Amino acid sequence: MQFYGLADFDDFLPPEEPESKPVKNTSNAPGKIKEPGRNSYLTREGGKSRHIGRSEAAIEAELQVINKEKCDPPLEESEVRKIAKSISRYEPATAANPFSPQPYWQQYDIANINDWKCPPLEPIIDGILAKGNLCWLAAETQTGKTLFMLWVCLHLLHEGSLFEKFAITPVKRILYVACEDPARRFKSRLLDMAPSEIEPGRFVVYVAPGLSLADCLCFQFLEDMIREGDFDFVVIDTFQAATMGISSFDDEKLSIVIRRLLELTRKTGTTIVVNDHFRKTLNSKKRTDLDFNDVKGSGGKLQNADVFLLMDRQGGKLRISGKSKEWDTQIGFLLDVSQQGSPDEKFTYAGDLVQMGADMAAVGEQNKANVLAAFDFFEWRSRKQIAQILGISPSTVGKHTASLFNSGDLEQQGTGKTTKYRRVPSEVSDRSEDTPRSNTNKGLYDND
Repeated sequence: MQFYGLADFDDFLPPEEPESKPVKNTSNAPGKIKEPGRNSYLTREGGKSRHIGRSEAAIEAELQVINKEKCDPPLEESEVRKIAKSISRYEPATAANPFSPQPYWQQYDIANINDWKCPPLEPIIDGILAKGNLCWLAAETQTGKTLFMLWVCLHLLHEGSLFEKFAITPVKRILYVACEDPARRFKSRLLDMAPSEIEPGRFVVYVAPGLSLADCLCFQFLEDMIREGDFDFVVIDTFQAATMGISSFDDEKLSIVIRRLLELTRKTGTTIVVNDHFRKTLNSKKRTDLDFNDVKGSGGKLQNADVFLLMDRQGGKLRISGKSKEWDTQIGFLLDVSQQGSPDEKFTYAGDLVQMGADMAAVGEQNKANVLAAFDFFEWRSRKQIAQILGISPSTVGKHTASLFNSGDLEQQGTGKTTKYRRVPSEVSDRSEDTPRSNTNKGLYDND
């Protein structure tokens, strides 16, 4: 039995088109495989499938599709069938490697749960990110994902805290895989942040346009680089650039890539952060709230990520929210961002979004109570009058008035600009809680 690598198949290529009948290629279709070269291309693609143990029928079906989509003009179906048959004569490489469980798979008996030897949680950024996590960071284009992650990486090399808020456990070596921006932009951004002296090899930017996580050999190259370089923190920037050629909505193909990344974190203990994009909003409207559904493409990103962070800009501030499965807590904070060339720290903590939300909710409830108290039980009053009495905006009064009317605490008289309200006694309000409200010109105190 003999085994072959992908390159070995070039020696067994069927002949190209008969020399006596050359076909002139007049097509200008971009991205197509033209003659000569179609046989070689299909044989290499079929060799990859045979290499992992696929059958002749599966290889032929796959090559027929590739032939129609990629070759210009396509080969005859019979010629493709010959290629599949020729390739299938050779033993797949996986034949010598029967299935065996991965060394990082573990079996635990619940009866002995107290004796489980589980790897402990090792925080990198306390409350946000831990060793071996897969983290997804998504934002709109030009929001500052790259700048933010470069700044975070610089701080993860040293003990201390992030934004003087989140404790840091330093990482050993960082690999930043740049699939989108050229080296000059990284140099400019890093110099603008005035990084302190760093030991050689601790923070490496690998500029790799065209790197494809969907390609098995390319992914293996990345894994080998991580292992050989002993990198324990990796950033991939961006997912879209690293999966070129795959539709953002092709769940089948994208889920394979996402699962590979997750598996890589599990078997190496490496923390991987993936920079990604939001999908475009309808009519390019600005987002008011961040939502996981805004992330472009497959839902498998959210399902597989240990940490999910969403980012957007609000004026000169950066808003970050998300969730960590390790801590099961809501992540949310605001950052001030200094201008390029400023001697100030690039990012500084500006507030806790969760606390700010709670504070705003408390203010809203107080305003609602004040609006109710400003209405009289007998005198009809307009929203404009209430706004003047309380010194708050008419829109705030309008929002709370609508809520109080729907809950049965207010009754209404008139419509449009003549609309006025007055309070309903609590005992009447309690009886009408389950009764749908409708606008009426008759008050509870009016005679029949």
